[in-house]
Amino acid sequence: MNREAIRLMYAQLIGISRQTPNVEGKQPYASVSVVKLYNEILTELLPLLSYNLTHLQCESREDAPELGGPEYLALFRSKLGALIEVLYRCCFSDEPHPFGGAPAMSISVNQTATQSAKQSVHQELRVELQQSLDEKINAQPKDSKEREFLEQVKSGLGKVKDYMGFANLVLDCAHKMGLSYQQIAGLFS
Repeated sequence: MNREAIRLMYAQLIGISRQTPNVEGKQPYASVSVVKLYNEILTELLPLLSYNLTHLQCESREDAPELGGPEYLALFRSKLGALIEVLYRCCFSDEPHPFGGAPAMSISVNQTATQSAKQSVHQELRVELQQSLDEKINAQPKDSKEREFLEQVKSGLGKVKDYMGFANLVLDCAHKMGLSYQQIAGLFS
């Protein structure tokens, strides 16, 4: 893995996260150009990392200047934060955390209209992750360390609210079980 090649893209992602509006802001939309840049950076990162992070790709429509609304923006910020966290943990953990030492990027949400949208995104995320984990568990031999790891991740899904939370759950379970990044990357590719 070429750390210096990844550094520029890592810095760009941090810049995107700082420029992306909060969900409760006056413009709770992600611009198509920002989402396109994010997807381009992710595409460039994929061959440099030993992880399959294609699930962090964001839908982009060229025919609209803005995407989604509060739900889409929350999902985009979640995926962006998860990608930054993965890069931080695998490449730059010896440096200060990009968000002031916080383990995760905060996503603040208004109580009323966006609350139900957020719950809908969380539910969709859990269902998507649950299905993916079930497939991966069934592909592993019984009594294998990998299967046990995937079952631990699956059991922790109830606490996951976004992709960053899932990335943290995966990395924490891997650390507890003594699995390397390469081993878990093989499970998720």
